[in-house]
Amino acid sequence: MLLKIRFEEVKILLDTYTPEVVNVHRIMRDKLQASLSQEELDLATSRDILSNYEILGPEFEELVKEYTQLQEIIQNRRWVLTKFSED
Repeated sequence: MLLKIRFEEVKILLDTYTPEVVNVHRIMRDKLQASLSQEELDLATSRDILSNYEILGPEFEELVKEYTQLQEIIQNRRWVLTKFSED
């Protein structure tokens, strides 16, 4: 009885998943696996970069904030200069 059930199960699977469908599924799986591998590599790289920044400590963080503020000031002054130049 178990053998007959297993036979019917295999028969249904063969009818459902033709060789073409299995091939398409294999291609899709390979692409997804490659994409997953790339994302895992990107994640590891990002974690390494973050770790390097964390090692630099709060002094570096303050420098980054100051640099960002200076960049904003420069950008605002450039905008003002272009507005004055237009008039």
